[in-house]
Amino acid sequence: MEAECQAGCAACKRTQFAESLSGRIFLNYKKEKQRRPERVNAYLVILASISFSLMDAGCAHYAAWYSNSQKDLVRVRVDDEESLFSFLSGYLEETFQKQENDLERLYQEKYRGENYLFALSLDERLRLLKNGERMISFPAQDWEKKLKELELVL
Repeated sequence: MEAECQAGCAACKRTQFAESLSGRIFLNYKKEKQRRPERVNAYLVILASISFSLMDAGCAHYAAWYSNSQKDLVRVRVDDEESLFSFLSGYLEETFQKQENDLERLYQEKYRGENYLFALSLDERLRLLKNGERMISFPAQDWEKKLKELELVL
């Protein structure tokens, strides 16, 4: 998988507003009726790959999810390997329950006035959206091949 940040992330690096202008990844994993370990594994690998690829391309971003333990939206800035590990560790500690939270709306309410260049969203059905539009759906059986072929241009 390759991520290429064109004008957006280059602009982030040159401005004093880099923190608010970076991208967002909304983690919309909702517990399924039947727990499928292979789908959970695919979700986590896809998520880690996307975040790592963005970071590796120099595109700082926030990962955001609803924490059932904190009863609030949580976000972690990812801009190096240490912060990527911190994000993944924190996310893996969560327990996922059925929730109907609109993460992007919650994010806008909590961080009013923040602008961002792009928003990616990954859900439990392995659908990746960019700014609300579906980019790709990873098939349950062949998701690894699709992930290797994926090229994100943001």
